[in-house]
Amino acid sequence: MKRILSLVLLIVGVSYAVQAQAPCSQGTKFRNCKACGSASSAKGQTLNVLKNRGDAPTSPQEVTVAEIRKKASNTGHFDPTQQVSLTAYVASLDKGGFKESCNCGRADLRDIHINVVAKASERSNKTKFVVVEITPR
Repeated sequence: MKRILSLVLLIVGVSYAVQAQAPCSQGTKFRNCKACGSASSAKGQTLNVLKNRGDAPTSPQEVTVAEIRKKASNTGHFDPTQQVSLTAYVASLDKGGFKESCNCGRADLRDIHINVVAKASERSNKTKFVVVEITPR
């Protein structure tokens, strides 16, 4: 019992230490922009670190555009740490947001929005689009 309690306390301690780490101390800089970007809140900084990940996925889960649409309509959000692999049809490309905090508000660091759909026949229907973002990193 003592060993189990020690293990649980160790896991909780490690988990707390990881969560307590300041978002701007995480990730790597890109063109002199920290991974936390220019967000002022801890929540914004944490989201920016997730958006600015540079590591290749290690165990992506295959998902479909239909599954993404269903999940979005049922819960309104995704687990930002989930790694996915997606096969889809490209409907169009758009320049990403202008001066986003994840890119330090800089015009030279803009992401690209790839609008994808489940079937080729949906390419002209914007209500069917799922936006996949490619960051400057």
